[in-house]
Amino acid sequence: KCQYGSAKSPLADPEENINITGTNGRESKTISRKYLAAIIEPRMDEIFRLVKNEIRKSDYPGDYTFGMVLTGGGSQLEHVTDLAQEIFQQHIKVGQPHLSGGVSEKVNNPRYSTAVGLINYGRQNWSELEYDNSLDINSIFKRSFNRMGSFLKNWY
Repeated sequence: KCQYGSAKSPLADPEENINITGTNGRESKTISRKYLAAIIEPRMDEIFRLVKNEIRKSDYPGDYTFGMVLTGGGSQLEHVTDLAQEIFQQHIKVGQPHLSGGVSEKVNNPRYSTAVGLINYGRQNWSELEYDNSLDINSIFKRSFNRMGSFLKNWY
């Protein structure tokens, strides 16, 4: 989806084909990027409209003139900011985590923006009684990702 997909089907190349590997005994098949975009665009449109509805229901009294930031793997879709701007009528940008250190090249990707932001927020806002300031960001990431991995393995 993120590698070949587009959030705007009219802008996708109908001549470029991609191979979808079969899983669970299904045969592989070839589809056009335009066909894939025709599947993705309505879902992204639906998600953005649901978000817009939730923003309207919030208690924020003013206008949203500051723009919006997209995060997560879906934010890497081609033309996603174009679709979001049409729906929200706001400036849209893709959030990129800004880290330094050994872990940075592994997580400097929009799909990790929310996780990085939450970890940084927690790191900055926990009291000293709850958080050991001697821990560096690398050990926090390793521990957090290990815990998330264990949770997902046990859940599925």
